[in-house]
Amino acid sequence: ASSLFKGLVDIVEQDGDSAKYRMAIEELGRRSKREMSSASHAVELAYADLNDAKPYEALERLAHTNLSHARKNVALRAFNVEILSRLDAGDAQGAQLSAQRLSEIAARYRKGSRNRRVADGLVENARVWAKPHSEWTPADGEFMRARLAQTPASQGRISWQLFVAEYELLH
Repeated sequence: ASSLFKGLVDIVEQDGDSAKYRMAIEELGRRSKREMSSASHAVELAYADLNDAKPYEALERLAHTNLSHARKNVALRAFNVEILSRLDAGDAQGAQLSAQRLSEIAARYRKGSRNRRVADGLVENARVWAKPHSEWTPADGEFMRARLAQTPASQGRISWQLFVAEYELLH
């Protein structure tokens, strides 16, 4: 299932085709509950909403998604989609609050675990994303450059390139 999912995510993150991704996720959700839980299905549809430039729809979908029994990776994905959707909707304060909630949850994960590393990385990203750009520091610029160098997916690289370019324009 994870290799299938990785291939699906690449549809958006490498190819930039959110419509094709949405169709694949909808079909997968109809076809097999073993491949994808209802929570995972809803989170991935919210991700498709976000990539279709519909952050309010993504937030609405997430608000109606029960994550209480979801696997940790699904909950982390939901936080990532929520933070990005709030930022796209112009709600930096809401993104910061979501990152704070995520940080509290991450503290409960075992140090050094994959979930802890992912959660901590999302919190670090959100700290920079949600900060007023006029307040970015040289350390923030270095963080953005490091993220740009570490990000394998073209969609992520483009985002970090834009952050770095904006940082350089401001400083």
